[in-house]
Amino acid sequence: MGSCVIASPFSALRMLFEKMHPTTAGFDSISIEETLSNIYAMNAKIESPSKVRVYLERYPEITEILSVVSEQVYQYFDYKAQLYLNINDDGDADSEYLALYLRVPNYDESVMDRIEKIQKYYYHLLDNATGWFLFTTDFLPPEVT
Repeated sequence: MGSCVIASPFSALRMLFEKMHPTTAGFDSISIEETLSNIYAMNAKIESPSKVRVYLERYPEITEILSVVSEQVYQYFDYKAQLYLNINDDGDADSEYLALYLRVPNYDESVMDRIEKIQKYYYHLLDNATGWFLFTTDFLPPEVT
């Protein structure tokens, strides 16, 4: 019996994306604007969109992860959930990362369990990434739109 070898950690994510989006050629066709547009359509708030774009241009593999993770959120959470995307940099370019925060009306113990399931889904993909991405919550309520 032969074994299946995945060439890179992003291959698994690419296969999942192509399965979810069969008419798409894969990650190469995921643009930053398409990803941000999809996130806006999910009732998201993006702090400093220009800084987020620059970060995603610098680290395109993060764009790929962000696209799939944002879709995963709505498999685990209902329409009342809100996403908040920003760059955390602490004033140091070497420590900056993209953060996607989940905000829900009511926090219970299941919220962190579901967040951790999504985190486990992508954490290993960051091993070979040059940028960093974090999906978590800041325990704030969704902003009224």
